[in-house]
Amino acid sequence: FHDQANAAWLKANPVPQVGAVTALGQLADNARTQQRQLLERAMTAPQGKVQKLLGDFWASGLDEAAVEADGSRPIAPLLGRINAIKKAKDIPASIAALHQVGIPVAFNFAPDVDLKALDRHIGYFMQGGMGLPDPAFYTRTDADTVALMGRYRAYVKQILALTGTPANKLDAESALVIQLETELARNAQSVAGINNPFNNYAPVSTKDLNNRYRNLQLDAFLKAQGVNDDLVSLSDPALFQQLNGLITRLPADQWKAYLRWRVGDAMAPYLSRAYRDAEFEFRGRVLRGQTIAPTRPEQVLEAINVAAGPMLGHEYAAAYVSRDALRQAGLMVDQIREAQIAAVKRSTWMSAEAKSEAEAKLAALKIEIGKPLRDLDYTVQPMGRGSFGGNILIASTWRHAQEMKRIGKGNADRRWDVLPQQPALSYDLAQNRLIVTAAALQGPIFTDADGLPGKFGAY
Repeated sequence: FHDQANAAWLKANPVPQVGAVTALGQLADNARTQQRQLLERAMTAPQGKVQKLLGDFWASGLDEAAVEADGSRPIAPLLGRINAIKKAKDIPASIAALHQVGIPVAFNFAPDVDLKALDRHIGYFMQGGMGLPDPAFYTRTDADTVALMGRYRAYVKQILALTGTPANKLDAESALVIQLETELARNAQSVAGINNPFNNYAPVSTKDLNNRYRNLQLDAFLKAQGVNDDLVSLSDPALFQQLNGLITRLPADQWKAYLRWRVGDAMAPYLSRAYRDAEFEFRGRVLRGQTIAPTRPEQVLEAINVAAGPMLGHEYAAAYVSRDALRQAGLMVDQIREAQIAAVKRSTWMSAEAKSEAEAKLAALKIEIGKPLRDLDYTVQPMGRGSFGGNILIASTWRHAQEMKRIGKGNADRRWDVLPQQPALSYDLAQNRLIVTAAALQGPIFTDADGLPGKFGAY
């Protein structure tokens, strides 16, 4: 009955091969088109230093011949450092160095709000370092999971081969990699558990870290990330005790295989076709169910958003939201707030105390439109047009450093958790602020042809 009743609609609207079609998705498509246009202009006629960086980044990614010729060269310095590991004491420094360039291994470390002091961010040590999205994949024994793990091992072998493992050692090294990741998975929280922020909050003094986890050298790790704070959150001491033991218990060669694999996997979307095809076959087809690989411009745009998203967002907001539009938006927001306060005052069902509290909440609400009020430091080494993979590492190193600067008192509002070029209206509970991104202020929701009534309705 469903097929018969909806035959005409189903014929006119086939299931898309690359994802669902939604109104928000159409806004996102529009934003991606605008970003590509901006990057094309930045490549041919950049306006300012940031656009020059972005234009060179874009050009280097579109030059597929250069990317092919580059092969594994962009990650050669990282692999060289890993291959130089001799003893257990060398491993923590390599872990810290990879985190510095935006490749988290062994565990995750990132800033987030201090749940007991919302005016600051602290660093959170959390589980990570596994190549599969769910720790349960490593320990389940059902037929589907066993088949998935077989596909995963094949992918690990492909990446290890590309990063220099001889053919006669691929079986052994891939087994060592998966064994190490399985060790991490055994003590890991479930996906549902890790997504609960209160499960991840357990502040500890940074002075105590070395006494508890001497082999991991976490004080040196924090110093390498540019973090100088008195508190971090480490909610899973058993996991980090396990990691602390693995540093000395597992052979250095096992750690070297694991670290090479994690570098190759993290960088695979940005390197030569052999890397990209291997990554898409497993992560695209098997894990995400995609049937068509993204086009090269789509791949490069996604890469720039991952590595240099705030930089692109800065230029996007300037290009697609005029000062007049921001001024008009600010006026409308203030008038809407005043109307809501007036509605509270007229209320017949609220007590005087409730009215006073509601008015105070509305008055205190911060509303940021277009882009973050606090700008970032865009001092980045020149990228040039020679190496796309090299540019990815330059940009991701910059972005990681900017993230680390969020840690500490007075930095909680340093940036948004959504990029200006992503269409979104979000509420930041910790900062009591509404965020309206530049990409949300586009057609068909907002157009120049709309009169004030239409724009008020949209807001």
